[in-house]
Amino acid sequence: MPTLSINHFTGLWQGPIDNNASSVINAVADLENPSRWISIGDALFVKEPNPDELLPNVFYVNSALNSQKFIGIAVGGDAKGIYADAGDLVGKNSIDNVDTIATDTQLGVRVCTQGRCIARVVTNGIGDINIGDVLTPTGGPEGTLRLSTLSGDNLVARALQIALEGEPVGPDQYIAVDVQREGLLP
Repeated sequence: MPTLSINHFTGLWQGPIDNNASSVINAVADLENPSRWISIGDALFVKEPNPDELLPNVFYVNSALNSQKFIGIAVGGDAKGIYADAGDLVGKNSIDNVDTIATDTQLGVRVCTQGRCIARVVTNGIGDINIGDVLTPTGGPEGTLRLSTLSGDNLVARALQIALEGEPVGPDQYIAVDVQREGLLP
């Protein structure tokens, strides 16, 4: 069933918030056995390199182990996805998904490795995210960031906007973050 998404930083369709203050790299989607495609705003990790590729292979974070290999946030790609907005139906089974940026292995993905961009976050059952809160990748829902509360969490970004628990009905919220990999929470 499609979920509703809400974008707290309207007006930006793709890319980082500030090209001059962000580091964006090109990568290749590695979609072996995906439960869905790579979406804009996804937290990504580096997979084992393909010997035939010069660019890093990436996939959305889908487990605590993968969160330790975090490389950055998806901000664009070959499938031309855009940040979803309130009321957009974001199903994961159609090529017409507004937020999809990679629908197949070997498609290009643009990754913000440092600086300001928009990321998918989850608050359900965790609590509100406030400005300045430290965020960590989570495996559920796949590709999202959540408030860091556990010892050993990989601290990857700081919230630049507020995300309220329970808003919207679905799990997806998009907020501005500052990607600054800070290490593990003691």
